[in-house]
Amino acid sequence: MEKRIQNASLLLDTSLGHCFVDGLIHKDENTVYNCLRAYASVDYTQNAEEIFRSTVVAPLVQKVIPYTSSGVVGGSTGDELEEDYKQNKNLIAQDCTFLLEISSIENSGLHVFSFLANSFITEVLWAIQQGKPGAFSLGRPTDFLKNYKSSLGFLADLEGFRKPQVH
Repeated sequence: MEKRIQNASLLLDTSLGHCFVDGLIHKDENTVYNCLRAYASVDYTQNAEEIFRSTVVAPLVQKVIPYTSSGVVGGSTGDELEEDYKQNKNLIAQDCTFLLEISSIENSGLHVFSFLANSFITEVLWAIQQGKPGAFSLGRPTDFLKNYKSSLGFLADLEGFRKPQVH
């Protein structure tokens, strides 16, 4: 019986994942909403956040902070983060607001998702660690402090995306 349950869970996760990716690609609000409701109801929120990270967020962030599995792509353009954060903030506004608005619909039960923290911030941190490993080097205190302050500003800006917009 356990094997059948595992197979059913795997099939559900795979099918739901394909549907979710298709909804994201086509920006189909109903599909995405229903997929998120399904993910929430079976407590697969991390799966949805990871799918969003890998299919939408990672390609966007790689345009701003390029990296490979071995680190920086084509040489570093410096370790300052302020401009990268501005570009990433613009990417959220352009390409991620769609999902953030759906997941923040009042009384929808979708408050269990944290796409900014578990998809976007996680990917930006990964890109910084891989593409700009010296960005938070304590050996360069002036640069460290500047990047630290830029990071705090970026996080404060992201908090604005979490609150439902009032029109």
